[in-house]
Amino acid sequence: MGYSLRQGLFDAAFVALALGFALAAAHLAWPTAYFLIGALAIAVIYGFVGYRYVDPTMDELAKEKLTLTDQSLLLTDWLERRHAMHWDQVGRIGFSRHESPFPDPWIGDYMEEYWLLVDGADNRIEIPRELAAKHDLAETLGRRFSGVDTEMTQQALRTKAEGQWVLWRKQDRAAS
Repeated sequence: MGYSLRQGLFDAAFVALALGFALAAAHLAWPTAYFLIGALAIAVIYGFVGYRYVDPTMDELAKEKLTLTDQSLLLTDWLERRHAMHWDQVGRIGFSRHESPFPDPWIGDYMEEYWLLVDGADNRIEIPRELAAKHDLAETLGRRFSGVDTEMTQQALRTKAEGQWVLWRKQDRAAS
């Protein structure tokens, strides 16, 4: 997990706020000072702890990494587990959209969208759509695997309905 500029700016703002409260409290009577010290404690707790764990705008994808090389694909998920697959192991490419089993506390129900790469032993790598888009995965797969159904790919990406789409199979390539 990295430390972003946005987090640094928030932390700097809260430190400045804390110093301001401390300086103001030093020149005030005790009841007001207690109030300011309490406000300072809340600001510091939110600034250094709450922002990282409670902020609904925090980008979960920032924790996920996708690396595409000439030989393989490597996905490091948000739990920091590594999933790798060599391009020649890929037996099926697909796209899946389904309702999340757990509603988000801020936005409620939502659809999960994944690119699927499946090898011959049915091991699968699920790559979130947003992460795949950041790395132009659709374009990479189209270049790497001849016969990817581009019409089906466009349909899968445009529709809002639940479903799974098979965009390429290894035997389709062998037959053509």
